[in-house]
Amino acid sequence: MAMINCPECSKEISDKAQACPNCGAPVDTASTASIPVPSRKKKTHPITWLILISIIAATAWWLPSAMREENLPEMPVEVKYRNAMLGPGLVLSVKNTSDRYLSFVLELKNPSTAQEKSFRLNVDPKKLIEIGHSEGWVLSSGDTFRLSNHDYKPHSGRIP
Repeated sequence: MAMINCPECSKEISDKAQACPNCGAPVDTASTASIPVPSRKKKTHPITWLILISIIAATAWWLPSAMREENLPEMPVEVKYRNAMLGPGLVLSVKNTSDRYLSFVLELKNPSTAQEKSFRLNVDPKKLIEIGHSEGWVLSSGDTFRLSNHDYKPHSGRIP
């Protein structure tokens, strides 16, 4: 069974119909059998396009940054730790050894308690910033840290 267009109202009807169910016009199946029915193309839903563009954009952003990390210079910092003077735990000291203002993201993790916390550190040239219990993290032996900045290789370590 094929679909044809009614010669009167142009609605799609079966080629086996004697008359159009819409307008009632008689259908001459011999003359309409060769009339092609235009095909309808399915349109892609806008959400599908949005998802596809998002995936392409994320790949375009992530791929170059992942590939260039090994080409970045070492981070100009000195990282040390010391006992806290006024509270529990240790204090992590991060010194900017460069001549420019730097902003870092510091990620601290305690593997035994599975706690994690991130800090944003803004450090002036040749200056020092410290993180300890007064900033909301009691640093202890075994904790790990990771400093990151988009211009340098990440700097990681573990408190002995």
